[in-house]
Amino acid sequence: MIINESNNKGNKYCVKFKIGDKVRFIHPGGKLSKEIATITGYDKDGFYTYTWSDGEKSNGSSDVNFKKINEDTVKKANGKWTNRGKDGEHGEFSTKSAADAQRKAMFANGYKS
Repeated sequence: MIINESNNKGNKYCVKFKIGDKVRFIHPGGKLSKEIATITGYDKDGFYTYTWSDGEKSNGSSDVNFKKINEDTVKKANGKWTNRGKDGEHGEFSTKSAADAQRKAMFANGYKS
């Protein structure tokens, strides 16, 4: 596995994502996978290597196979965590776990994104 971002062997099909980006796989027909993968590097041909949320490792995919996930829970400059949505930031929490719990509760109570 090649873990240097600048060494994707000149593969022009693997330039959209960086190592560490969280993505969803796009299935034929455009349906997004429910599982999340993290880009971990490049294989010998310059295609992405990635690890699924269950720990399974895969490789050989390009930009067209993925859609980047925008993190909903982000750390602010003051060290607190907040939930970022289409209407701005919501709440301020001392831990990421607390912010995630609040976001999940919103969706469980019928919030639509």
